Amino acid sequence: MTQSFSRSSRMMQVLGLVLLAAVFLRAVGASVPNLDSWADWKYGQWIWEHKALPGQDPFSPNGGPQRDVRDGRWLADATYYLVETHAGAGGLVLMHALLETAKAALFTLAVRRATGSLGMAIIATLIMEAACWPFFGTVSAATPGQVCWAALLLACSGPVPSRMAVVAAPVLVALWANLDPTFAFGLVLLGGLLVGRFLQETRARRALTSAGRDPAVRRLALMLALSAAAACANPDGTAGLTLPAARLWGSQVPVQTWESRALIASALAVLVLLRLSPRPFTAAEILLTTAFGLWAWYDRGVAPWWLMLAPWLLAPHLQAVLGAVWMGSRQRTPEPPWQHA
Repeated sequence: MTQSFSRSSRMMQVLGLVLLAAVFLRAVGASVPNLDSWADWKYGQWIWEHKALPGQDPFSPNGGPQRDVRDGRWLADATYYLVETHAGAGGLVLMHALLETAKAALFTLAVRRATGSLGMAIIATLIMEAACWPFFGTVSAATPGQVCWAALLLACSGPVPSRMAVVAAPVLVALWANLDPTFAFGLVLLGGLLVGRFLQETRARRALTSAGRDPAVRRLALMLALSAAAACANPDGTAGLTLPAARLWGSQVPVQTWESRALIASALAVLVLLRLSPRPFTAAEILLTTAFGLWAWYDRGVAPWWLMLAPWLLAPHLQAVLGAVWMGSRQRTPEPPWQHA
């Protein structure tokens, strides 16, 4: 029994490494989009040469006095510019592949911690990578923000955030706030987890004050407060605490592209698991699923973040469904005749 378990564990570890290798090989073949890349890295070049952020668009004669929105990605722009300058397009592609591999590894660890199963973590990562297939086919300065998102999911996994997670979350958000303006999604995630846990404990304990003494509620509240303060450590300060501008889909019911079809599939998966999962959905899962799912349906820019969040949220329920199916099949299997000999 012990040898069989050990062999199975080693096999899962090998499959996990194979998955990460596949992600790396897929990402190392990414293309470098000329127009978007030029725009991002040109800002990075200006920032690096002037050792400051532009007060207005330095490349547009009609630039207004307001700070350009690209400044929210100033650290990523400067980093990509330096890599392109010293290592060329090959260096950019290699960095992109390493970032994508790190994102997949962090996501796998997050689901592993949430479910306690490496096998389920590998399945969830495969689903996530398939859903996000178009988003890592090109080199983009938005990728570091997605790595931060996966790392925050890891920090939030488990029934009670660890002390390390309480410290790591604000550090992570502070870095994210200088890499990409999407760091506000991390604050929404922490807020949803906090409100959901508080409602769940209030219902279970039938008292607001008792719910506030729950260790998970306290640590999530501390994580959110520290992360919100850390998010102000960006050039815009508190003015940077805004959500990215919405990018609407081409039609009310998007079906033309891979990411829109993945979004529809994720909505169907939520409905199916709501019906079949023997594990009840928590208040936090309901809040986050509703908020990000509907948000992604309206805003195309939220789709990559939702398609990473959904497998993380739904993995415990998929595990419960598969476990119920496995136990049911074992109970229906007739005993072999030699058991009665």
